[in-house]
Amino acid sequence: MPSPLRRVFSRRTNEGLTEEGREPSSFSKLEWALIGAVLIATVLAVWVFFGRAPSSVNAEPPSTTQATGETPSTPLDPVETPGQEQGSATPEDPAADVPPPAETPADEEAQTTPTLPASDEPIAEVAEAVLPAVVQIEAPRGGLGSGFIYDSDGFIFTNAHVVGNSSTVTVVLQDGTRLRGTVVVNQPSADVAVVKVEASGLTAVPLSEDEPRVGQLAIAMGSPFGLDQTVTAGIVSALDRDIPIGRDILKNAIQTDAAINSGNSGGPLVNRKGEVIGINTAIFTPSGGSDGVGFAIPIQEALEMAAAATQDAEVGGSLEGAGVGANGI
Repeated sequence: MPSPLRRVFSRRTNEGLTEEGREPSSFSKLEWALIGAVLIATVLAVWVFFGRAPSSVNAEPPSTTQATGETPSTPLDPVETPGQEQGSATPEDPAADVPPPAETPADEEAQTTPTLPASDEPIAEVAEAVLPAVVQIEAPRGGLGSGFIYDSDGFIFTNAHVVGNSSTVTVVLQDGTRLRGTVVVNQPSADVAVVKVEASGLTAVPLSEDEPRVGQLAIAMGSPFGLDQTVTAGIVSALDRDIPIGRDILKNAIQTDAAINSGNSGGPLVNRKGEVIGINTAIFTPSGGSDGVGFAIPIQEALEMAAAATQDAEVGGSLEGAGVGANGI
């Protein structure tokens, strides 16, 4: 049975034929109504099927995070969470575990520069710098000891027991030059003496103004057994020793294990900066040789006793005392 729609078109076709057998140029009202209804139904079906009308312009685009997995470029206000300050690193931040650099106090001073630069061979550096100021002293009656130039105008420290009762001695410089020296200070109770030679521009060794420390490097120089320009090394073993020297007591002596022997008397005991910390003066020895227990007079105490001689260069300016420390070296 033909459908109603088909019958309509069939009837129209039969009735609308002209004599020439051609179809009229326009549809009837009923046909236009049917065509409009079909179009409307089609549009509604499309709208229902796709959910929303295509003319809507209010649809929100997907967020950047959802679409790409990346954080939106729009700046965001920081969010504070309990126990976390604003702007602090999150647990996922690798920098959170890195401590901030330590700040140096503005008033902290840099470490003091030593007299001599640091070296892999500090003893060799000290010896090279100090030995030109180390001298050998020969007393008229056969005494032999050491000394060191502490003032470039010719003032030399040594021991009182080295010069003995002599008013003049022979001073032998590093290069072998022999000079006549005059004893201007002789203090047997402290075993300190100062010899003056008539020369200027001599190499002098600096004197330390620091208190020596137990355990610090100690370098002894002098002429043990007449072997001039000898260097031995050890440490400061103790401080403030009271040592009997003949009938006197040498107070506040520096104890060292640097090898000191007969002939080292009057030579310098030097620190790693090349500064004199003491004057070698005695050893403790049951055997008569160095047993690793030597003593030196603190240099600042010796300098106080020599102050008059350094201020007055005239020969014989400050003679005092007589005699020799029997237990000296």
